[in-house]
Amino acid sequence: MEEKKLILSMLKEGKITVDEGKELLMALGEDYSGITDAGEIEEEQREKEQKGEEIKKRVKGWSLIDKLMAGLNLESVTGPTFIFTEEYSHKFTSQMVVVDIKTRNGHIKINTWDKEYAFIKVTKKVRRINSEEKAKDLANSYELLKLRENEITTEDYKNRNLSVDYEITLPRCVVVELATSSVNGKVILENLKISRGKVNTVNGKIITSNLLGEELEISGVNGVIEVEGELENLEVNTVNGRISVIDNGKNEGDVHLSTVNGSIAIKLPKGISGIYIKGSTVNGSVKVEHSELNINNIGGKILNKSLEATSPGDIKKRYNVSAVNGSLNVRELEN
Repeated sequence: MEEKKLILSMLKEGKITVDEGKELLMALGEDYSGITDAGEIEEEQREKEQKGEEIKKRVKGWSLIDKLMAGLNLESVTGPTFIFTEEYSHKFTSQMVVVDIKTRNGHIKINTWDKEYAFIKVTKKVRRINSEEKAKDLANSYELLKLRENEITTEDYKNRNLSVDYEITLPRCVVVELATSSVNGKVILENLKISRGKVNTVNGKIITSNLLGEELEISGVNGVIEVEGELENLEVNTVNGRISVIDNGKNEGDVHLSTVNGSIAIKLPKGISGIYIKGSTVNGSVKVEHSELNINNIGGKILNKSLEATSPGDIKKRYNVSAVNGSLNVRELEN
C-alpha cells in the first residue's frame, strides 16, 4: 500500500507520466483504475505534459526504473538492508573438483589464483526486517555452503528477504566440473579450466573470460551472454539477450548459438583454418568481416536471411548459429 502512495505522489508531482504510473501499479498488483478519480490526477498530469514543465525536461530520457528509483525511498518501504559476510578456506586433495553454486537475487563470481587452497566469500543481505538481531538470526539459519573433500556446493533457498552473493577463488591448477544457477543476478567466470559445465541465469548477465575446456552449456533469459576462451564444444541459448563469442579458433568441436530477440556476434582471430559457419536469422542483418572466411552463401533479402562461410583447411570446428529478431555478425578479432 505504501508503494502505491509513493507512486501516486510521483505522478502528481509530474515525475512520471500517467501511463508509467499505471504500469508501475500494475507491476505491483495494485488497482490503478482510481488514478483518474483521486484528485483528478490524470487531468493535472495531462496539463503538465501539455505545458512542457521543467520537471518533464529533467526526467526526459530516463527509464521507468530510473524514475521509480529516484522517486521512491526504498528503505522507507523495505526497511534497512543488513549485510553479513562469511569467509571460508578449503583445500582439495585432487586436481579434479566439483563446483555447484545456486543462488537467488544474488551474484556468482568464480576466479582462480596461484595459492593451493580455495577461498570462498559468502555475502548475505537481509531486507524487510527492521531488527539487526532478527536479520542476523535469519541469515544464520540458512547454512547454504557445503564443503566436501573435492566439492564446493550450495543449497537452493526460497526467502524473499534474503539474497546471497558467492565469490569463489580456486587454485589455478584444478580442473572444474561446473554448475551455476542464478535468478536475478549475474554470473562471472574467469580463468577457469573446465571439464564440463552448465551455467544458467534468469534476469542476469553471464560474463566469461579466459575459459579453457571441453564442454560448456549456457542458457539465459533476459540477459547478455559473453563468452571468451578456448572451448571445444559450446552451446549457448538465450531469450531476450544478445550473445557474444570470442574464440581463438584453435580447437576442434561444435558451437551452437541461439537467441530470440537478440544479436549474435562471433570474433575469430587472423590465421584461422578449418572453420565452418552456418547461420540464419528471421528478422535481422547478416554480415561477415573476416579476411580468412570465404562466403559460400548469403540468402534472403528482407526476412529469413542465411549465411554459410568457411575458412581454408579441412573442417575441424563447426558453428551453427540462429537468431529471431537479431543480427548475425562474424568479425576479425583485433590484436
